Parts: sequence; structure tokens; C-alpha cells
Amino acid sequence: MAFSTNVPPTPKELAVASQLEVQDENLNKVKLGDIYKDQKTIVIWIRRFYCSSCQDYVAYLSVKVTPAMLNAAGVKLAIIGCRGAELIKPYRELLETPFDVYADPDAKTYKALGMTMRTLKTANKNPEYINRSFANLFAVSIVNLFKIGGFFTAKHGDAAQLGGDFILGPGETCSFVRRMSNSQDHTPLAELMAAAGVDFNPEP
Repeated sequence: MAFSTNVPPTPKELAVASQLEVQDENLNKVKLGDIYKDQKTIVIWIRRFYCSSCQDYVAYLSVKVTPAMLNAAGVKLAIIGCRGAELIKPYRELLETPFDVYADPDAKTYKALGMTMRTLKTANKNPEYINRSFANLFAVSIVNLFKIGGFFTAKHGDAAQLGGDFILGPGETCSFVRRMSNSQDHTPLAELMAAAGVDFNPEP
């Protein structure tokens, strides 16, 4: 499908994407549609596991959004990264995220759902989840690269691949789409939680 930041996939496109497989942290294959077939689910496609900006987003939402908050709204949250399922466990441990994380080794779900833009361009100004300079982000990415491990052995993904944020399910339904147009373009949490019907208070 052609790139758009917010045009939802057609029913046919979503049906095709739902049959594609991702991998969980134990390297088991899981159909994408099985993640959200029974429940409304916020699905966040990050760029790749080594992306420091996406790491900041996952760390930020893992502090601001709790499983209890989601459970109260009947919503769950899942994260999908490009490549390297063997990186999931150290990634979750590093960022202390309670949410399920999956890997798409060949970025097939990205392409099927229209996340086809590739760029290294950053945002004009830092989004809410980034409060450090580009130089600091780069330094942190190098440090975290060694903490996560596997740089020389894992399939660590296309550096220019962008992700996006979707609200899917139950079943093959899509109620929210925001595809990234730069490397720091994940949806503000208040907007994403409101779209999912989650009572969200961003204050600690």
C-alpha cells in the first residue's frame, strides 16, 4: 500500500497482514492477527531494537502507562521491532518494559501495513519522550548496543526503517493509525491513550 501517515489499511490489507508471522522472545512464531484477535490492542512498531530514540519512547511509555491502566480499559499493548528476535529479552530487561515484545525478522508486517518510508531524518524539535541532545542520543545508543548485545550476530535491522502506532482489534479492525514520517515521530502518549479509550494521567 502507498505511504500515508494516517490512512488506515483496507479490510483486505489488514486481513493479509494478520496472517503474517512475527516472533516472540522465545523465537516462537506468532501470527500478527493473534496478538489482537480477542482484544483491543495498541501495537507499536519501533524502528529497530538498537534505535536510541525508540528506546526512549518505550522507556517513557513503560513508566507513564501501566498494565493496570490498560486493564481497566480492556486494552493491551504490544511492541514489534524490526529483526533480531534474540534481542527481545535483553531489550525488555534494559528498558524495564512490562509489555510483550515481538520481532519481525524481514519487516513484512511493516510493508503490509504501509510503513514503507525509509529515512534517518530526525524531528525538527525533540518530542516529549526525548530530553537529550543528538550527541547524547548517539552516545547512549553505543552504550546500549553493548548492553543489548548481538550486534555482530543478530539481524539488527535497517537503520532507515520507520515504524508506526496502531490500535487494532478485536478481530480484523483498525481504529487508529499513525505511521512515522521521521525517526522520532511516535505518537504522543496522551493522543494514543485517548484514541484507545485509556484513562491516562501523564504525571508521575
